[in-house]
Amino acid sequence: MFLPRVLRQHGYALPGRNGIPCTIPYGQRSYVGPLECDRDYMYGKTLNCRSQTDLINKGWWPLERVGSIPTLLGVSRPLFVESRLKQDTPTAVFMLVEPGCYVPYSLLGGP
Repeated sequence: MFLPRVLRQHGYALPGRNGIPCTIPYGQRSYVGPLECDRDYMYGKTLNCRSQTDLINKGWWPLERVGSIPTLLGVSRPLFVESRLKQDTPTAVFMLVEPGCYVPYSLLGGP
């Protein structure tokens, strides 16, 4: 149990839908995810996915791929930001968990 928690706290994903990292590094900043690191993976909390339609309606589309998140014993997951914010410090980044399921991560700390 200790190893998965440590990996998730340092930007690695675990296999399975809820195995998302607690934080993601991007552009020399950290972004925090929607799940509580110690509990939610173990208890199978449902992710609040955003679809492409949701992202369009919120004005966060189009997204541009800027990297990937390594997954322990699995395929890495793509990381996206809003295209217009690629050169700036975005307030959110998005990880594609599965087709049609983008999970937002919020900027940790202030500007």
